[in-house]
Amino acid sequence: MNIKEQMQYADSLLAKLEVVDPYVILAGGAPRDWHMGKEANDLDFYVYSHAMTVDTFTQQIFCATGLSVVPTYEKNGHNRSVYATMRDLRGIYEAHGDMPINIILMDKPGALFTVVDQMSCSICKYYYKKGKVVQSRQAKATEITKCIGITEGYTMEDPHIKKMKERFSGEGYYFAPEARLEGAVYLKVTAP
Repeated sequence: MNIKEQMQYADSLLAKLEVVDPYVILAGGAPRDWHMGKEANDLDFYVYSHAMTVDTFTQQIFCATGLSVVPTYEKNGHNRSVYATMRDLRGIYEAHGDMPINIILMDKPGALFTVVDQMSCSICKYYYKKGKVVQSRQAKATEITKCIGITEGYTMEDPHIKKMKERFSGEGYYFAPEARLEGAVYLKVTAP
């Protein structure tokens, strides 16, 4: 799928997932990649549900989207994930539609208002809603400076940080572990 087709597919899934959570968003890698003119590898939807069991949640998702989902990570479970350090994460569910899909179940309602701030580093702080890619102020600073800041509570040893370092170091970006993000600004940025 090209970028336009991926966005159309994301729009159709977002509309269906709004039945489960009106504040559902697509965030992280896909909107970032689209902003950079690249096709996304997968779609990560962040959603909240009152469902108390895995079965109830998977039924909600199937009824809303027609997608069968499989849990790949559960809070306090034995599975580990690059998302596991996200503080409000309850579970991750995989689905396969026209492209790989992750439905990330959050502990608190209003994913639109909390998820992007919880992303591990500035290069991931993007979301997509209502046909638009939204770039956070931290992501904009990274685009300009090529310095990737790390969100408070994360370290260079976190799996997701390692994944992003591997992916972007060859593209002129660099991590500055001391470049901590607070709100929407870098506290300290140094060149490599």
